[in-house]
Amino acid sequence: MTSASLRVACGVLSVLTVLAGGLGMAISFLFLGSNRQEDIAAGAAGFVAGAILIGSGLVSLSLIATRGDQAGDGAGQRAAADPSNDEGRRGSTGFTGS
Repeated sequence: MTSASLRVACGVLSVLTVLAGGLGMAISFLFLGSNRQEDIAAGAAGFVAGAILIGSGLVSLSLIATRGDQAGDGAGQRAAADPSNDEGRRGSTGFTGS
């Protein structure tokens, strides 16, 4: 698998995770209106699980979006490992520490 196809597959799985979390929260919300204590506890647990799925899906989508340009070429790693490249050690801010 190439880096681009892996990035697309991870993006699709992230979107599916967000959708599954939203669907789980919607179904769990129906159980929160019940009179039985067991249904309320199950609905609350499902609601929390759905929120975790939505949060993790959004975090993975944002990581894919922000690191998508950097992933595959390795230019950042080569620049940091090159001892003659002062930019790789200091970073892009130009701060030298003195």
